[in-house]
Amino acid sequence: MKKLIALLLALLLVLGCFAGCGDSDYDDRDDESSSDRDDRDEDEDEDEDEDEDKDKDEDEDEDEDKDKDEDEDEDEDKDKDEDKDKDEEKDRDEDEDEDEDKDDKDDKDDDKDDDKEESDVEMTESQEEALAMAESYLAVLSFSYEGLIGQLEYEDFSHEDAVFAADHCGADWNEQALLSAETYLDYSAFSYDGLIEQLEYDKFTKEQATYAADNCDADWDEQLQRAVEECLEDGYSYDGLIDHLEYEGFPKKDVKKAVENCDADWNEQAVKCAEGYLKYMEFTKEELIGQLEYEGFTAEQIEYAVEEVGLE
Repeated sequence: MKKLIALLLALLLVLGCFAGCGDSDYDDRDDESSSDRDDRDEDEDEDEDEDEDKDKDEDEDEDEDKDKDEDEDEDEDKDKDEDKDKDEEKDRDEDEDEDEDKDDKDDKDDDKDDDKEESDVEMTESQEEALAMAESYLAVLSFSYEGLIGQLEYEDFSHEDAVFAADHCGADWNEQALLSAETYLDYSAFSYDGLIEQLEYDKFTKEQATYAADNCDADWDEQLQRAVEECLEDGYSYDGLIDHLEYEGFPKKDVKKAVENCDADWNEQAVKCAEGYLKYMEFTKEELIGQLEYEGFTAEQIEYAVEEVGLE
């Protein structure tokens, strides 16, 4: 009996061991299965992340390609606009050239018509003589339209014949004004305004005189320096020189600077001025002092001049 019970207990023990081992294997399998699933899930997540990153990269590449295409389109549009502007400018230049050619042709036609009209004009003997005289004057001197008429009238041509000659002599009055300006500048210094005023005095029009002053190539600063030197040869006081240059049309700011920097000896200028007066007129000491005061010299400069010229 005891043996039987012991056998049963041993049998139960063996069965219990098998049951425990089976549960352990099952649990291990479950653990392994769960771990594998987790690994697979992680791998899948990583794959998805990689796919998303790849999609993002592709999207970025697409955006870059799109931006690049847009830039290329803009460049193409810009090039087209530039080409269009060049074409328009070329067309304008061609139109201008055509207009200039047309104007030149018209001018030539007008000149031909004028020459034809002049050649067709029947002149009286006195008109022929007046025209010949006008042309001879213009060959050596410059005249304004009115000045030429006045000169021909001085030569005893009638007013009508003088006007006829001036109208048909073929003179370019702008060029005549320019010739006169250049002649004046060869002999004396002029300001811009002073030269225009002189030419108007010679009966050139305001437009003709301005054309001459604008095209005579004068250096107006040099003209001012030259004017200062010319005045100092005759004898001027400091104030008298400033007044004279301003009267001649030179700008005030330039005049003052030029006079301050001319290095003149004003005592000697007073002497020159006194000698100039005494050369043509007789003066007492008091009269000469009064005249030099009028010219703007100081008391000290006047006293020096009076002593130098020998008036007691």
